[in-house]
Amino acid sequence: MLMEKRFQLIKKEYDDFDRSLLREGRLPLKDTGIGFWNAAISQEVFELFNKLKLQKYSHFLDLGSGDGRVVMIASLFTNATGIEIDRELVNKSAELQRILDIKNVNFIHKNFMEHDISRHDVVFINPDRPMYRGLEDKLLNELKGQLIVYGHHFHPTLLQKKKEFHLDANYAALYTK
Repeated sequence: MLMEKRFQLIKKEYDDFDRSLLREGRLPLKDTGIGFWNAAISQEVFELFNKLKLQKYSHFLDLGSGDGRVVMIASLFTNATGIEIDRELVNKSAELQRILDIKNVNFIHKNFMEHDISRHDVVFINPDRPMYRGLEDKLLNELKGQLIVYGHHFHPTLLQKKKEFHLDANYAALYTK
């Protein structure tokens, strides 16, 4: 019950953030210069992490963490890190981390292609382009644990699919090497 209560606090902060963007005439999505951020659906992510039993992993990594909402939700289950190239989004993530007083989260302002992912046992991505454009090679070389791909599009072709998850309006899959 405590986890559900903490999730609702996180969800409320991100719902408020989304509404503030809409009041400014913006959507919760943006071109980051090297990719495209599109906000994940909080309730779906929480449901997915429950189904995955994310607490069995020791360290979660979100590649292209955007506003940090997926990382914050992951922090309910395990230690979590987000890597994001866009300074505005990293700043928003850090601000919400302070507001929510979440300690087991780390945000890195960096291109995730330059980050060694091998020390993380579960990696998450909501991909914005086909993985054969460099990311799949990185995963084949560095992935030691499992990969969660959120969304219907741009799934890896050289990794092994272990599980599928049909969420409310979305899809996710779990992969290994």
